[in-house]
Amino acid sequence: MENFNLKKYLAEGKLNEIASDGYVELMDIDDHLENIHYEWEKWRGGPMTEPSDITPAKKDVIRYIVSYLNRSLK
Repeated sequence: MENFNLKKYLAEGKLNEIASDGYVELMDIDDHLENIHYEWEKWRGGPMTEPSDITPAKKDVIRYIVSYLNRSLK
């Protein structure tokens, strides 16, 4: 998966540039992605989060979201 800086895309209003074939631009999902990012940043900056937890947690979140979407999008 490509690394990108979501905060940069959000700040520059370029989130839709991540999409490729034009379908996503027709859907209103940016707010939902921003909410996921917000929750991630809140967890990452929390007092109980250890630096060694970040990489495996990121993989876990991405795997969870992809699995959810694969199961639910029909």
